[in-house]
Amino acid sequence: MKLRVAGFQMEVSNNIEKNKRKIIKAIQQASSSKADILLTPEGALSGYTHDFNAEEVSSALHEVTSLACDHHLGLALGTCFQEPNELIYNQLRFYSPDGRYLGFHSKILRCGSLTDSTEGEISQFSVTPLQTFSFGGLTIGGLICNDMWANPGCTPMPDPFLSQQLANMGARVIFPGHQFTIAIPININPH
Repeated sequence: MKLRVAGFQMEVSNNIEKNKRKIIKAIQQASSSKADILLTPEGALSGYTHDFNAEEVSSALHEVTSLACDHHLGLALGTCFQEPNELIYNQLRFYSPDGRYLGFHSKILRCGSLTDSTEGEISQFSVTPLQTFSFGGLTIGGLICNDMWANPGCTPMPDPFLSQQLANMGARVIFPGHQFTIAIPININPH
């Protein structure tokens, strides 16, 4: 199976409208390049913050995912988002080319203080268990920033080797949600 991934590198701001316009342009470019899925950076839609307008992000998300569906383009969309449980997650949200929401990976190895008091994103974002998703018959996963490398200078949490865990769960492709994203076409040999 061949999976064509379009990676979009952008300057992420806390201006949701500005971010949305950039992502819309990226969707159009990825579609014209015949990509199967578009990967955006961490916080690409909402901005890299826990302090965002949840209604504005939700509205922008609807517009972005509808356009991707119209272009028959899957998404691995970085955003911070408030889920119906009222918790806020730093997420990589996955959508199939037909617009079906597959679920999200939440950043697990969050940055924070290395002291007894919890400060930083470790106290601002919630976490869900590691999981995989089925995208066109291919098992995929996502990791965000520290999840990929667990730099001990950035997080008080130990490195649980999340990429190895995803591989053990059957993931053939891991999408890295980070501020700097690159992508190339990937040929997946099912054997």
